[in-house]
Amino acid sequence: MFEQHNFKMTMRFDEDFGLDRFAFNEMLDFLEEEFTSMSLGFRLDMIERNDIETVLDLLESIRNQIVPNEKAFEDD
Repeated sequence: MFEQHNFKMTMRFDEDFGLDRFAFNEMLDFLEEEFTSMSLGFRLDMIERNDIETVLDLLESIRNQIVPNEKAFEDD
């Protein structure tokens, strides 16, 4: 689907990948399920979802949720 040599962190999901809000939310639902299956419990509320416009935005949102969760396991 995506050619690796054309992929940039600044790419926008709507303009560059052609995802409408429905397709974008379906993608986020899929990512949430995948992260949950790995016991990472990644979830975005509607406000967070609306703030994501670029690949970098998505990666930062994931990192902000995953890194604190991993640190909680280290304290055990």
